[in-house]
Amino acid sequence: MKTLIFIIISIFIILKAIDNKSHLLIEVKEEESMKVEKDKNNEEGTIELMIDQKFDLGDEVLSSIQEVNPLKSYKVWTYIEFINGRVPYFFRKCIQKMKKEIPNLIILTPNNIKQVLPNFKVDMGNNDIPLKKRVDLLYASILAKYGGLCISPGTIIINIDTMLNKLKKYKLVTIGSSPNVLNSHNSLFYPNTYVIGAQKGLPIIAEYKRLLSQSIKGRLLNNDINMNDSSYILSHLLPKIKTKQFHFGTEYDGTYDDDGKVLNINNYLSKSPINFLNEDKLILISIPYDELLLDIDNIWVLNLTMKNFNKSNLEIQRLLN
Repeated sequence: MKTLIFIIISIFIILKAIDNKSHLLIEVKEEESMKVEKDKNNEEGTIELMIDQKFDLGDEVLSSIQEVNPLKSYKVWTYIEFINGRVPYFFRKCIQKMKKEIPNLIILTPNNIKQVLPNFKVDMGNNDIPLKKRVDLLYASILAKYGGLCISPGTIIINIDTMLNKLKKYKLVTIGSSPNVLNSHNSLFYPNTYVIGAQKGLPIIAEYKRLLSQSIKGRLLNNDINMNDSSYILSHLLPKIKTKQFHFGTEYDGTYDDDGKVLNINNYLSKSPINFLNEDKLILISIPYDELLLDIDNIWVLNLTMKNFNKSNLEIQRLLN
């Protein structure tokens, strides 16, 4: 009996070590960091966002074991880039909070994408392509090849352990609702695409990636799909390609208030506290970063220094602290 217990414990330790090793295969070298500004009273220092991440994908045996490892955990990915020569403090603060909650967070930038996706052909600096569509295609490519959970820039993480745990049982994990579809907050078929999780190699993700790529190239002619919106593309595919999916409703992603109204960017930038649909269930707050970047009236938020941001009393400042 003692021998059996010893064997079980040994197997558990080995599988856990393999899972940890799969994360250590990402060698991080802090050779370059995102530009930060300094104000008179506060030195912001550097938040290491640009990382020369080298993926050692050569150990096929380890990768094969990890694929069937019942203790495996999934990688969490995000993306950041310079905006007018710098990374706004709000986005850096979001990254800081992500890294606090997710120590193994993988931060993609235009400088390291090719190391992870050598065949990724979209120029992430091409402003002729909407940023969100570029990011969504990048995430579809990451999920197709590696799987995991992809989180858009500007997302405020609270605790995503539940989402990661669901990935062990479900092929696809979604959250929230499509901003373009009314009364979609409880629908499996109309999630938002700011945060999405998937096991690697899913047919639905492969097709999502293909249609996003076609839409960027202006070749998406299907009348059933709005070629300018990735959430429409995903919603088009969900009922057509059956996938074992778990969906977290809008009470989990901070996009609705307690009156059942959709929150907009002005709500997050207000000094008035938001009464969320169900604050106790929040696992993240999905800020529409693309709207913030395009909103001329609120562009001042992106220019706030650390000192001014922390004194702003904005709702996003409260949520990040």
